[in-house]
Amino acid sequence: MEEEWRELKGSRETYLISNLGNVKTKERIGARGYHVCSHEFSKSHNSSGYLRVSLTIDDKRKSYFIHRLVAKLFIPNPENKEYVNHKDGNKENNRADNLEWVTRSENEKHAWRIGLKSAETSGAKGERHGMHKLTQNQVDYIRSVYKRFDKMYGSKPLAERFDVSQQTITDIVNFRSWKHTREIGGIEDE
Repeated sequence: MEEEWRELKGSRETYLISNLGNVKTKERIGARGYHVCSHEFSKSHNSSGYLRVSLTIDDKRKSYFIHRLVAKLFIPNPENKEYVNHKDGNKENNRADNLEWVTRSENEKHAWRIGLKSAETSGAKGERHGMHKLTQNQVDYIRSVYKRFDKMYGSKPLAERFDVSQQTITDIVNFRSWKHTREIGGIEDE
């Protein structure tokens, strides 16, 4: 695919977006009559792994997702769909031929179909959750021995024993956390 550039008007300068996912400024004559060279923008990742650049549009500097800029300028959206999908699932591949406009539902279905989302990664609970500190056996134990204000089995001593907060213990025994299972002492409550 040959690189093609299209213009996006900013507040003080014109940005050029390519069908390969590159972003640069257009050469111009500055406010004081001097020549301003074109320069390509460095890209950064957001916490979800999408590439973005900072641009000034309508006198506001903010980050823009490159895949959305490419889609807006190169991909027709006759049905006015809101989301941009990476066909190959690679968030860094912002080529126009890898992007498509989709609905939220279509985007979710695509993520499940190609394996970006699975039971392990979506809505993971308990020990499957990446941030868990306790095991199911520890949660069952806490629920079975907990006694309010007890010196050995109250929320404070249990929190210290398992290196969690007292609120975590309270949430466990009141089924505000680890609520996907109501197993106590080997008996499952449905």
